[in-house]
Amino acid sequence: MDVPHPHPGVKVTMNFNDRAFVEESVMDDVHRENIRMHLVPEEVFLNNMRTAGHAFTLERNAMTLVSAPSKLTDFSSTQQVIEQDYYPECAELVKTLTGADHVSCFGFAVRGGGDDSPAGKRKPVMNAHVDYTVETARAVAERIAPDHLRGRSYRFKAINVWRPIAPVERNPLAIVDGSTVARDDLFLCRINSSRAETAHSYGWNLAYNTAQQWYYAPDMQPDEALVFTLIDSDPSGAQWGGHTSFDDPSSAPDAKPRRSIEVRTIAYFAD
Repeated sequence: MDVPHPHPGVKVTMNFNDRAFVEESVMDDVHRENIRMHLVPEEVFLNNMRTAGHAFTLERNAMTLVSAPSKLTDFSSTQQVIEQDYYPECAELVKTLTGADHVSCFGFAVRGGGDDSPAGKRKPVMNAHVDYTVETARAVAERIAPDHLRGRSYRFKAINVWRPIAPVERNPLAIVDGSTVARDDLFLCRINSSRAETAHSYGWNLAYNTAQQWYYAPDMQPDEALVFTLIDSDPSGAQWGGHTSFDDPSSAPDAKPRRSIEVRTIAYFAD
């Protein structure tokens, strides 16, 4: 993590759900013509995680920045390679961070590259959101639970592992401190082309609240990862790790498009 990061943060404009929009929102990050939502721009100060002066933890903030080098160097590989070689790394990372009894991975997405490639068609998502609701995450947890937990009572968390696969020059990822998100900041959104593989997949769009504290890590490198909790089946747990890409005013005019990989996981805690 030896990268320059002297500034306290940056003021940017980000897109949030309009609290007055009462229709069902729809998100589709592959077929963008299907998207239906009403967003409003808000000016937000993004704190620099690197100069915040304190550590961020999943237990307190629902997000953390970690050093996590990967043995996989070609993230444009086949689904089989990523699932066989990268999923175990993500599962072990989440297990170490949470103390979970078991971690299962699902639904990775690679973004960036040529516009004619599957990854190139997945552009950075430019509105604040939480990928899944508790109900959708529970359906996933039940579907991919290991055999030794089936039929047993367990707590689960839906946790994302987000990694740049090249140094980030454009469209970094902003993360909100989950402890600063209120329940009425969350608005239901139906998800098309969902990697949850459930019949009806829903997540949350975030409306802005001045109490929210937003962060980013400038100059992220491929040996780093942002890990954040989307959902905790225990309502008292830190969760609602809202996130969005944004236009970084410090990006050079010739900055390369962002390339990244995200892996969604379910962390299980046996009762």
